[in-house]
Amino acid sequence: MLKVIRYVTLAFALVAAWPTAARANGVSWSTPAECPAKAKLLAGVTKHLGREIPDGIAIRGTIRRAKGGYTVTIHMGKGAVRAVTNRDCFLLTETASLIIALAIDEQTRAARTGAPSPARDSERPPAMVGPDPRATATASTTTAAGPSSRPPLRLRACAVFGAESGTLPKRTTGVGAGVSGQLGRLSLDLLGWYWMERSAPGMEPGSGGDVSQFYGALRLCAGLLHVAGTWGVCAVGNAGWMRVAGYGVDVPRTVYSGMISVGGAVQWSLRLQKRLYLRLDVQFMANLTRPAFVFQPGNELVFEPDVLSTRASAGVEMLIW
Repeated sequence: MLKVIRYVTLAFALVAAWPTAARANGVSWSTPAECPAKAKLLAGVTKHLGREIPDGIAIRGTIRRAKGGYTVTIHMGKGAVRAVTNRDCFLLTETASLIIALAIDEQTRAARTGAPSPARDSERPPAMVGPDPRATATASTTTAAGPSSRPPLRLRACAVFGAESGTLPKRTTGVGAGVSGQLGRLSLDLLGWYWMERSAPGMEPGSGGDVSQFYGALRLCAGLLHVAGTWGVCAVGNAGWMRVAGYGVDVPRTVYSGMISVGGAVQWSLRLQKRLYLRLDVQFMANLTRPAFVFQPGNELVFEPDVLSTRASAGVEMLIW
C-alpha cells in the first residue's frame, strides 16, 4: 500500500510540474508527421536569438497541409498573427523559427523598456498584414518560393537497391545510381541499373548460361498526395541489354541482346533531413523485346524473359542543387 501511495504521489508531482515546463518554454508547435518536430524549430529559434528562449513567452505555431504545399500560422500574442505558405515544410520551419525569434525579441524588449507590445494586424501597414484567423478568406503571405511564384528546379543524386522478378531466370537483386530533377510536382529521373546474374540451366546436365542485365531507366513522376511523405505515380521506360555467358558446351560463348521495356510505378518519398530523402517504389513492366538465347550445337534454348515483370527498389537521394 505504501508503494502505491508513493507512485500516486510521484504521478501527481509529474503532472503538476508539466505545465510549468511548458510555460518556461512558451513556444507550442504542431505539424504533420512529415514536417520537422518542435526540437528542430527551437534549435532554429535559439540560433537566430543568439541565446536561450526566455521565460514568459506565449507563441503558438501550427503547420497545416495546403494546396500545393504547407501553411504555417504563428500566433504571437495580442492578436498578432502571421501566415506563410511554402511547398517545402522544412524551409517553412526555418522561416517560422526566424519569425518567432523576431517576435520573442519584440516581446522581451517591450517587457524590459515598458514599450507598447507589438501592434495588432489591423494596425500594421497593409503590406505587413497577415490573415485574420476569424475571417473565411484564404489569402496569406507567401515566401519567394511559395506557390505564387515559379517553383525552383531541384537536382538530386540517388543510390538505389532493388529486387526483380520476371526478366531474369530467377528472382534477383540489383543496384543503381543516377540523378533526378524536380520542378514543382513533376520529377524526371535518369538511372543506370545492373541486375546480378542468375543461372539458366540447359537441357544437358551441367550446361546452360549465366544471365545478367544492364539498362538505363527514364522515369517521369508526378507527386499527387502528401500523407506521411509524398506519394506519386510514374511512367517508366527501360532500354539496355542482356548478357548470357554460356557454360557446359564444347565452345562456350558470351552473347548480348538489346532489350526494351515500359511500364508504370508507384513512388513514395520522405524527407529525412534538410538535403536527404528516402525513396521507395514498386514497378510493373512489360518487356517489349524478349530475346531468346540458344547455343550451338543443337540450337538449344537457354533462356527467354517473361512478358511481364515486377521490380521494387529502395534508396536515398541527396539534394545537390
